[in-house]
Amino acid sequence: MLPYIQLATCVTGYSSSVADAADVVAKYNKRVDDLLIRRDLLIPPNAKYDLTILSAFNFEVYYEADLRECMRKHYLLTVRLFPALTYEAPLSKRRAAGPATPPYRVGVMSGFLRGQNSVNSDFGGMLRRLPSDLFTLIFFSVENKTDQTPFFWVDNAPPYHIVNIEKGGMDKARKCVQKADVDLLLYLDSTMSGDVQQMMMSRLAPVQAVSHGHPVTSGIPSSIMDFFVSWGAAELPTAQNHYTERLKLLPAESMHQYYLPRVDSRGHSVVSGKSMNEVTRESFPTLPPGARWYMCMQKPFKVHPVFDDVCKRILDRDPTGILILHEPTEEENQLIFKMRYASHADRVFFLPHLSHEILMGLYKHSDVVLDSMYAGGCTTTREALEVGAPVVTLPTKYLGGRWSLAYYTIMDYMELVARDEDHYVELAVTVKTEHKEAILERVSNLFYRQEAIESWTQVLIEMIQK
Repeated sequence: MLPYIQLATCVTGYSSSVADAADVVAKYNKRVDDLLIRRDLLIPPNAKYDLTILSAFNFEVYYEADLRECMRKHYLLTVRLFPALTYEAPLSKRRAAGPATPPYRVGVMSGFLRGQNSVNSDFGGMLRRLPSDLFTLIFFSVENKTDQTPFFWVDNAPPYHIVNIEKGGMDKARKCVQKADVDLLLYLDSTMSGDVQQMMMSRLAPVQAVSHGHPVTSGIPSSIMDFFVSWGAAELPTAQNHYTERLKLLPAESMHQYYLPRVDSRGHSVVSGKSMNEVTRESFPTLPPGARWYMCMQKPFKVHPVFDDVCKRILDRDPTGILILHEPTEEENQLIFKMRYASHADRVFFLPHLSHEILMGLYKHSDVVLDSMYAGGCTTTREALEVGAPVVTLPTKYLGGRWSLAYYTIMDYMELVARDEDHYVELAVTVKTEHKEAILERVSNLFYRQEAIESWTQVLIEMIQK
């Protein structure tokens, strides 16, 4: 039974074709549906969660899927196999005494509270600046405790506490949360950490919410996970249909996070601490310097095969162009990815992971940055825009494919937002220097936005007082 469950919940990040991508979704639904109706669905009593049910992380890229339904099934199968995950903590004496009052106790849980990563980049600026008279923060770190990388909020933060949760100790972890007696438990991401995903299935606080550290619904019913916090500028009017939680939107007319630039005033990367000023086109000897550089250094699992076809059409339209892509780290995935571009192999170049200052230099010297489909750029888009790189984007229906649209909306610059795939190709091959100049004039609208702090303050209070 275990091998079949693993097969049923396997969602690859590297489909070999558009048809294969559709087949991945169809097989997932068929196999999980079959498991959910079985009466003999039994697993060994010592079976471990992460060796039984595979991660739903890769669903972000599958535009073909009804993501809400697929994630809902993932949750239903999980709690069917591991019913102990549906734990409900007793109401604390403090909360039983009456409604919450300031300073509100907000628990923040993630597996990515240390070092430089996309979750910290998204939420760190806001969390460090919440008003101290309204909030006390309790951070639940579900990570390797031997990691000595500093926590991101240590300076200028509101009152806070750090609770390290040992991996695999579910009962102990629940007790840690219960002891903290929080008014709201906010998960910064779902599916990115198996331990966090298991914790989310319990009712451990009076109000629970998950946010867009991973831009897909948790699939957990709103009776357990009350809210999904998203950004109105990046969501369709019908977006509630994409979530099992109640959708709570940060205002569309302003930035949703307090972002800091990724390069400082000296031209040094805030990630590596090294200068990007010496990076030139000659720093990439494998790339033809005289060509027109179309670049997408998004993580390869986000690149749907539909995007392959669009990129090939761009190269067919522009005989001077080359395509620059991020090479997968695993050899098997490299073979799949390169096979997908075999028809244009002499004009497609794969680069390995680059240190941050070199990546920022590559953005700066590329002619066009192509926003991946259907899961687009968030941090990657901001980084490219920060150095004036023109990002061509085609918004899709799910949150993960709408970040670039939202940033351009705040910048009041819609010239590189495509209507459809044909328009995307047209925009890419006609990008001019004027686009770079306009982006550099407006990109400051994305950074140091105090209104993001005010919006989060309001939303947190509204959820606590629901």
